Amino acid sequence: MAIRTVVWGENIHETTNAIVRGIYPEGMHTTIANALNVDPAISATTATL
Repeated sequence: MAIRTVVWGENIHETTNAIVRGIYPEGMHTTIANALNVDPAISATTATL
């Protein structure tokens, strides 16, 4: 059974700061979820405001 988790992102910095947007084009929350999903024991999804 996988650990299910939601990575919450306010999606503010990615939309207002060009430097952050360049580093995290899909958002910080997506980068974190993708890293967690490397582990087959974790099922991470994302949610934003």
